Amino acid sequence: MTIEFGDIDILVSKADSATRGPLEQLSGAALQRQPDVNFLGIAALTRPPAPNQSASTPTGP
Repeated sequence: MTIEFGDIDILVSKADSATRGPLEQLSGAALQRQPDVNFLGIAALTRPPAPNQSASTPTGP
């Protein structure tokens, strides 16, 4: 990704999912969609640029 587009300076993840309804009426798939989008989606988006971000972070005073 870095070679093709350059370094990523800011990463904004605005994905969100909300499931509505009585808990006993929600399917397992509907319940699983919440963490899939709200947590795993963010993790999947953040992981690829993370090594470059860590390497470019200044250390020390």
